[in-house]
Parts: sequence; C-alpha cells; structure tokens
Amino acid sequence: MIKAFVGHSFDSEDESIITAFKKMFNSLRTSMAFEWEDAEATQIKPLSKKVPQKMADKNLFIGIFTRKHIELELKQLIPSKPWNKNKYVIRRADCAYGTSYWITQESGYAIAQGMVTLFLIEKGVRELKGLHADMEHIYFERGKESECFVKLNEALGQFLSESKINNGKKGSNIPPKQSEKDIATAASENIAVQEATEADEAQEVKKHKEKKDDKYYFREMYFALLEKENAKFEQLKNEVFEKYKADEDGTIEWQAKVLSLESLLTQKDVLNDLKELQKKKPENALIAYYIGEEYEKYKNYEQAIDEYLKSARLEKQVGSKLHRVSLAAHAYVKNGQKNEAINILLKELHEDSPDDEKRLIYGYLADIAKAMEDNELFTVFAEKALAINPSNSSLRFSLAYKYSNMDKDVLALYHYNILAANSPDSSNCNNLGVAYASLGMPSKAVESYIRASELGATISRANLAQKLLNEGFIDYANNQLKEAMKSEDYEKDNVGRALLRIDSIREEENKKEKEALEGIAGERRFKQDYADAYSIGFIVSEALSGEWNSKHGKIEIHLESGNNLYGKKEETVEGNNLYLAAMLAGSSVGTTPEKRIVKFIRTFEGKIIKNRTFEYKLKIERQPPYSTLLAQDLTITEFSGYGIISKEMNLIKVMELDKDKKQTFLEMIKT
Repeated sequence: MIKAFVGHSFDSEDESIITAFKKMFNSLRTSMAFEWEDAEATQIKPLSKKVPQKMADKNLFIGIFTRKHIELELKQLIPSKPWNKNKYVIRRADCAYGTSYWITQESGYAIAQGMVTLFLIEKGVRELKGLHADMEHIYFERGKESECFVKLNEALGQFLSESKINNGKKGSNIPPKQSEKDIATAASENIAVQEATEADEAQEVKKHKEKKDDKYYFREMYFALLEKENAKFEQLKNEVFEKYKADEDGTIEWQAKVLSLESLLTQKDVLNDLKELQKKKPENALIAYYIGEEYEKYKNYEQAIDEYLKSARLEKQVGSKLHRVSLAAHAYVKNGQKNEAINILLKELHEDSPDDEKRLIYGYLADIAKAMEDNELFTVFAEKALAINPSNSSLRFSLAYKYSNMDKDVLALYHYNILAANSPDSSNCNNLGVAYASLGMPSKAVESYIRASELGATISRANLAQKLLNEGFIDYANNQLKEAMKSEDYEKDNVGRALLRIDSIREEENKKEKEALEGIAGERRFKQDYADAYSIGFIVSEALSGEWNSKHGKIEIHLESGNNLYGKKEETVEGNNLYLAAMLAGSSVGTTPEKRIVKFIRTFEGKIIKNRTFEYKLKIERQPPYSTLLAQDLTITEFSGYGIISKEMNLIKVMELDKDKKQTFLEMIKT
C-alpha cells in the first residue's frame, strides 16, 4: 500500500499545476493501492506541527517543485558599466529558477524519516541542492503536466512492487532488492539518508528511551536544525564532540557531517570549511565524498569528479567505493564526457571480479547508459546485470519498459512475464497485456488486463474494454457457454463448436508465445556476450586480419590504424540464370542455359568500439552475367551491424541488419 504525503506550493500562480497532479493522484486511488494527503493551505508555514503528524504514517513523499524565483551566483554577475559599480547584469544562460525553501525542507524531513522520495520538478528549476531521492526525478513542463503521467504511474507502480517485495507479502517469490549485506556494500553515504533510513526506528524512539549513539545524535541534530532550534543543535553538537574528544578521526568526521547538515538545511556555504578539514586529514574518504557533493551542487563537475574518485580510492569498503565511482561517472555525463563516464566504471571491472561486484558495476553501467540516453548500451548492460542478479525487479521493469519503447515487444514480453509471475501488481500485469496485444495475442492480453484490473489498474480497465469490444472475449465467452450447457435444450452443436474454438485459440496463442520467446534467446545471449566483450580489457591485434567465411561468402577484414577495419574481396562464381537466359535466347524455359561467370565484390568497413566489440557496414556488389537494365537494379545489397571478436580472434559473432532492419545473428569463421 502506498501512503503518500504530497508537498506542493499553495501560490495562486501554481494552482493549475497542482490541480492537474491532484486529479491524477485521485484517479490512482481507484487504480492501485494508493492513498495521498497534503498540507492544508492554512498550514503552509514550513514544517508546522501538523505537517510531521501527517507524515507520521506515510511511506512515500512526493514533492512538486515549481519555479519560484531567479537564483544567481555572485561570481556570474557582470558589471553593467565601469562608472556604475552598483549595477550588474547576468547572462540568461547563467540564470536558473529556485523553488520553495519550505518544500525543500519538507523533503529533507521526509528523507530523515526514512520515507522514499519522488520529486516532480518543473523544467527550469535549478538542481536541488542536497536532496537525493531514492527514485529518479520526473520533470514536467508547465501547462503540459499530463505528459509526465506515464512516467509517474510507472514510478509509483515500481515503488508498490518493491514495497510488496520488501514486506514479504504473499504472491511474490522475489527476494528483497537488497539484503542487509548488500546495503552495507552498496548504499549511498548521502548524509540525508545514511544514518536515519529506517522509518520504524523513528517510531521506536517514541516508545523507548534510546541509547545516545551516532544515529541518535545525527537524527536529533537534523531535526534541531530543521526546526531552527539552535540552542538544542549546539548542545547536541557539543555532546557528540565531547564523546569523540579522544578520537581525532571520529571528531573530524563528525565535523564534516555537521557541516553537510548545515549545507543541506540552512544553505550555509561549507565548502571552504570542508577543505580546511581535508587539510588536517587528507586521506579521509568521507570528507572527500562530502566535498565532491558540494562541488556538484554548484555544477563544478571536474572538481566533483576529482573528489569522488579520491574518496573511492581511499575507501576500504568495496560497495561504497563502487558507489562513489558511479557518482564520478554521473558527474562526467553531466559534464558532457560520456566516454569517460563509461571508462571510469570499466576500470573497476575484471574477469575475475566476484559476482557481487560485477552485478553492482553492470547495474551502475546501465544507469550511466540510461543517463546518456544510449538505449542499445543500456539494454546490453541491463541484460548482463540481470543475468548475474535476476532478482533486481526495478532494473528489470526499466529494461522491459525500454524494450517496449524500442518496439522490441518480444523482449518486453519476456521480462514482463517474469515480473508478473514473481511480483504481480497492476503495472506489471497491465504492461504484460500491452506486450501480448502488440504481438497479436488478444486472449492473453485480455487475461493480463483482467488480472491487472483486479489489482486495481484503471488503465487496464480501459485497455480491457477496448479489447473486449474487438476480440479476445475468451474467459467471458467460456463462462457463458458453460451456463448455456446447464439448460437441457441447449444447442449442442453450436456450443460444442464454440468450446472447441476457445481451446483452439488458447492453443494457437500458447504456441505463438512459445515460438516468440524462443526467438529472443539468441539476442539476449548476444547482448550478454557483448557486455563482456565491451567491458573487459582486450587489445585486438593483427591476428584478426585475413579472410573470413560468412553467410555472404568470403570477406576480407584487416585491422588498420585508428582501430579501423577494412577489407575488399572479389570472387567469381559460375551461375545459371535460367529465366533470363531463356528470355534472351528466345527459347523455352526448359532449354539448358549457358553457364555464366558472376562476379561478387564484398566491401567491409568497420571500427572497433571498445575492446572486442565493433560496428560495421557490408556492401555486396553483384555483377550479373547479363548486362540489362533489369539485372542492374539487383546488383548492390547492404548490411550493417555489431560484432564480437573471440579472444582467439578466429571467430566473430555478429548481429546484422538488412535494409529493412530485419535482425539476424550470424557467425564468421577465419579461414
């Protein structure tokens, strides 16, 4: 069950935006296990006493961040005129909108309470300083709010699925997304979630007197700052520093945590203070991490990357190290350095790496590819990550959804089938129905829509209505026929034929589904092999050069400078053209034609993408035995695709596309 608190603006200028989202939230009440509540207009004072009370029993915070005011940075101000030192101008490109400070505070409070956060951000709002949501941000455009509703529904469906899994509800065989061991190796050290992520802990504190440990101090200082209880904050700070006075490392780390809290909740500029701490302890991983976050808030991505990588280098815990490398990779993407983003993660990947590390790295690589909007690379890394860790349902949903958008419906069907079987919720079952419908399996689509509808999906009811109007009326028809058979004078022939037709439809669609799913095994295996070939370091040498046997005949491939591949092969074969020979000779088709020599010219052009992977184009020119206008139209055929070179460089696996984008998986063997 999703119990959401919605934080939003009450300004009249934002009324149309908030109304649009409220209508969406109200409709979701009938489509999934979803309830929501917001503050009342009279309670818009930041974190009034009633707001925390309303959040107390909620498990999801939805923040709607609308544009409020222009935010400027002093260093970007430009004097307008030399003689007027009090007037400045700023470039439009350097301007960005800020959002409501009190909604930001509410978000921080929700994070500290252990609530999952979902941020709906109006385009143009400056990056939210210090707030890191567990779920990805969803951006919307003023006046076009409905365009983000599909992503919003997907995110909520995913959260509902994860909450069912983690609560161990009946009907789910997928283990929790992260075990306690996994959390220890993969969780973010974000100060807003590090030591106060369990919602039930806050409830337990109210019932029992709590030991004053690090979690206690962190949480209490957070709330003291949030509620502007400065005296209490100073008291807590003094207590924790007194506790660690004999531990220099502990004292400095707590100083860094306090500075980060102040940056998050009071917008205090703490970068220089953190750098001063780093001078005292230059080998402290946590301080470098916090400095990286500060640089990233101000879009100084190069400095952020340096600090994240320094933190990773100093970190002893493998999961934390990989997480910080992934932060550097995301900063590279934001800085427009996509190759560096991939490479920095690949440096951590080795053939002998443990599976626990590989699944993390491939998962991070999938995230980076998604941020780069590289669909093919995202699917490659996601398939590999799921091969190692099949229980990652959130990644599987993202992959299935991406396949749907790429018109790869069979691959989407494969993954939605797994999700619907192991984590049956309205989103998974509805999307499974869409995949069936796209593949021309109406009865299976209807069954999935009915299942999703029973789980409360409004969109599935609409899909179901459309299908029932047109086709696939299987279960309903079956029930009607069974009722008809109860009558003594039912028409046995008609009813019998109808029942046989139902069985026939089901049998046909089961066969069609089986054949469709069998057809994707090669593509999934190729993607997983491609991920390995792309990721693990390898230098292609001259041993690759030579003649290769292929489906299209003999092909020359040579390794040239700059990782380029090129080859041109001419081959002549004897060929008969029975019809053309007869036509030209004026004889009947039964006449034995004269043998003619046909020349083929096969030109191969490609480039190594990374390690053992490459892309290529193949042009095949056929010079026919008879030079006629009719024959000339058929002389050139072109293909393109991606390839994987074996480590021995004697076998190449390719995924090839013809001019109609028909996909084929082939092998080439070196002669």
